[in-house]
Amino acid sequence: MRATAVAKDSEKMIAAFGAGRLWAKLEKWPWRGAIQRGLAPVSVGLVLSGAISLAGGALTGWLTALVAVAVFAAMLRTRINPALLILCGALIGLFTFRGQ
Repeated sequence: MRATAVAKDSEKMIAAFGAGRLWAKLEKWPWRGAIQRGLAPVSVGLVLSGAISLAGGALTGWLTALVAVAVFAAMLRTRINPALLILCGALIGLFTFRGQ
């Protein structure tokens, strides 16, 4: 399974690596700032789309929705690392739904 995932995603990884290297080379290019500001909403939209897609499979009831809302509120109100908050939400879900 891992070999197929690497084979499937390798072209995307190579493209992202190449784009990153090209972007670093064009640091002094006058159009770089305008392109970066223009692509910011696109990247935010892609991240939001991925989050909504994941939430559709993860939010299966009121309890999971409550945990998701609590983690989201903590992310907005505190400066705690979001990965740690997501991990805590996953642990809450693991211990809550262990018997089901």
